[in-house]
Amino acid sequence: MDTDNFKKLIDQYISGTLNDEGKAALRKLLDDPRYVRELEQVMDRQLEASAAGGEQYPEVADRIKTAIEAKIREEARVRRMPVRRTWPWAAAAAAVVLLLGGALFTGVFRNEKTLQQGIPTQTASVTPGSTKAVLTLADGSTITLDSSGNRVIQQGVATIRQNAGALEYAASGRQATTSYNILTTPTGGQYQLTLPDGSRIWLNASSSLRFPTTFSGSERIVELKGEAYFEIAKDMNMPFKVKVNNDMEVAVLGTHFNIMAYADESHVTTTLLEGAVKVLNRNKEVLLNVGQQALFNHRTKDLKVTPGDVEGAVAWKNSYFKFTDESIQSVMRKIARWYDVEVEYRGNVNQKALWGTISRFENITEVLQMLELTGTMHFSMEGRKVIVSQK
Repeated sequence: MDTDNFKKLIDQYISGTLNDEGKAALRKLLDDPRYVRELEQVMDRQLEASAAGGEQYPEVADRIKTAIEAKIREEARVRRMPVRRTWPWAAAAAAVVLLLGGALFTGVFRNEKTLQQGIPTQTASVTPGSTKAVLTLADGSTITLDSSGNRVIQQGVATIRQNAGALEYAASGRQATTSYNILTTPTGGQYQLTLPDGSRIWLNASSSLRFPTTFSGSERIVELKGEAYFEIAKDMNMPFKVKVNNDMEVAVLGTHFNIMAYADESHVTTTLLEGAVKVLNRNKEVLLNVGQQALFNHRTKDLKVTPGDVEGAVAWKNSYFKFTDESIQSVMRKIARWYDVEVEYRGNVNQKALWGTISRFENITEVLQMLELTGTMHFSMEGRKVIVSQK
């Protein structure tokens, strides 16, 4: 065990001087439980030194604990996936290294005052998102949904049950004409839906799904705007298709995948967790394997396959944010959708990348504090507006 080399790699990673070869070496070392324990000891020494110097940061320790627990839960959740898995504590340790983008070992323990000062804010009315949506029925009437309502709605041969923040459709037969419903989540909302075939869908904030109340014919087709996670029931005789913004579609038989298709993002991103899917546009089609993602460029209409960040793609569905070398603009779009806030940039904030893992149900101030600890950005709030400026 080469402890000195491990510490050197950690130091270079934190300082931003670690090259690709070094990052690969660090990832390999974190597959070894001995190096994970060494990382834990480094963290312990830093925390003890901080407390001895009168600088106590329980908020940081809580965030580390949250990140580790989230990583372990995610590792357990994806244990069925036939992809390379690291030892759970190695994944947790990696999350800790990435959690504050190096600030844990640098800014926080070098008399960093960010947490003490806090984020200048007036956030009394800014709360995390919640379970809420609007269901538009075939006749155009609407029903407001939340986490507490319980009701049964009859619509032709379809029975719709709302229970504990989720909708479940069941069909007692076929009907002559196909009726469509639309489930829409507002900014700061999310909702869960079970279709009549047993397929389950989680709808993220600022999204909508148009779907038939019963499935008939040779295909099961739904239309998505925004973001959703799908667990599709298998039916070899009736493939499932997701049409996205009239530009592309995803075809499956039975599988688990996530589609992120917001209009303000540069790409539609389809990430595969289980099974196989085919992604098509007018010019091309690609087949995804587990752990891959398809990127469809809104502007050029180009479609390509890349290795995917599975955990990052479904972090929202598992109730946390995960940012991995992500631009500040991308990070703030996610925050704006969930907390229903406006974002204003002041000064040159381009080319700034952030790392972090934090619960989606933290107060927005906690999220901004975590991001500020990276030392790259300063955040303040004016009512429901987040001001982002260069530090």
